[in-house]
Amino acid sequence: MDNSFFDALEYCITKFLRSTAAPETRGYWCDGVLPDSSGAVPFSKTNKRTRQMTLEACVGNDGQGKYRLEVFLGRKAQSRNDRNLDLTECIPKTATPDNFSVDTNTKTICLVLD
Repeated sequence: MDNSFFDALEYCITKFLRSTAAPETRGYWCDGVLPDSSGAVPFSKTNKRTRQMTLEACVGNDGQGKYRLEVFLGRKAQSRNDRNLDLTECIPKTATPDNFSVDTNTKTICLVLD
């Protein structure tokens, strides 16, 4: 995982937030994506089985609210991850209910990679 992947996630989340019709996220944007505060290594051997990683996203009207970002690996992303390839190209181009959701109550964003 490098900063370019986190930057791509940041832009993706902002784009998806702008495209959703949910009134509770109107005006939201993302100002950054970081590894979660536990210091866990994204997609290490321990979480390859779950095909999931937890990150932290700075989201809100001011871009500074702390949200838990759950990223799930689709088939293509899992294959690329197994070969230690960049996952940036697996970030979806458009938001759908199947690949992007925001829960403002629990401050959680879910994103499913291709």
